[in-house]
Amino acid sequence: SALDPRSLAWLGVDLVEVDEPVGANVLALGQGLVLVALEAPGVARTLADRGLRVVTVPGSELQRADGRLTCLSLRLPALGQWCA
Repeated sequence: SALDPRSLAWLGVDLVEVDEPVGANVLALGQGLVLVALEAPGVARTLADRGLRVVTVPGSELQRADGRLTCLSLRLPALGQWCA
């Protein structure tokens, strides 16, 4: 079953519904910069329209290994910070 977005309203997050399955995996790097798979141009446009700086990267090789941007990334936060 799908997650009801209203159940997360208390977090103050902005949920974006996507039609491109690959577009559900976006890597937020902070300060308004996001990485989006090249194979999800609609998601890239939607996020750019919301004021984010979007960098598209080819994801076809990651997808061949059944991976996506978020699950094949290791983010190291600055001292005293955490990765969101």
